[in-house]
Amino acid sequence: MPNTLLAKFPLVAVAAADDGALDASADVMALIRAAKGDEHPAVAAERVSAVFDAAPGDADPAASAQTARRVLAAVSPERRAEIFVHLSVTAQVATAQAMTRSEITALVSAMPHDDRVDLLK
Repeated sequence: MPNTLLAKFPLVAVAAADDGALDASADVMALIRAAKGDEHPAVAAERVSAVFDAAPGDADPAASAQTARRVLAAVSPERRAEIFVHLSVTAQVATAQAMTRSEITALVSAMPHDDRVDLLK
């Protein structure tokens, strides 16, 4: 098992259909519950970043970005900023591209000053 935060804090089982396929809406709801929970923002961010890693190679990254956007929209602005700064660079870029200008403004406004500087590097 990889030595990651996600491996140390596994997500609850996601509902599967009879054919074994994951129920996407249940998966998003599980991510939202985890993001709203008491776990460290880095753990929540690793869960959201895993959506990008789990997508098949030919999958549209915009779909993963919309999932990340839905998860972030479901939490408080402060929590959203805490999770966003811990996302992988790929997930940050794709999610920011999926967000509206006002969502990005609110996100950056909720970030601590040092995280804003890191984001702009």
